[in-house]
Amino acid sequence: MQSVWKLIVTVADIEAAEQVLETHGALAQAITPVSPAASSPFSDSHFIEAYFTGQPDAQSLQQALPRHTDFAIEILPDLDWVGESQKGLTPVSVLPLFVHGAHDRDAVPPGRIGLEINAGEAFGTGHHETTTGCLQMMLRQLKSGLPSRAADIGCGTGVLAIALARLTRRPVMAGDIDPIAVRTTAYNARL
Repeated sequence: MQSVWKLIVTVADIEAAEQVLETHGALAQAITPVSPAASSPFSDSHFIEAYFTGQPDAQSLQQALPRHTDFAIEILPDLDWVGESQKGLTPVSVLPLFVHGAHDRDAVPPGRIGLEINAGEAFGTGHHETTTGCLQMMLRQLKSGLPSRAADIGCGTGVLAIALARLTRRPVMAGDIDPIAVRTTAYNARL
């Protein structure tokens, strides 16, 4: 696995710092406002986290970054970052559904319908309000009767289509213009 280096910069001039980081090979950046004491001269400062595949040149960065810029460089541990982020996702419960990742496969309560949906490149783990809201609305609509036909257009992970198919024991068509979403939905449906 390739080493990844993280640079944390505290800076007031975000745009200037971003340009420097970009020219020095940063792969990605995240900006977070600093919450300093009211008396701090850097009350409009931000943290910028930048990631590199090689160790950034500290001396070159110091010279290129705006004055009064503090930074720290660290190598990140060699971890499965996707797996680590998935562990932080707790199951989503919309009775009788229990949407969970592979790490919570054994946590499905008795009598519940477990839907294993892992976080990845496609949208729809159940953690976003839009997905939860759609699951809730689906359950309310099912009280009025079963649909004769159903489709999940823009299916993402397929969580809505899979939930409806499991709840009704009827086929549900799912589609998306994103090939990653289509592959993800097919995989999740097989699970």
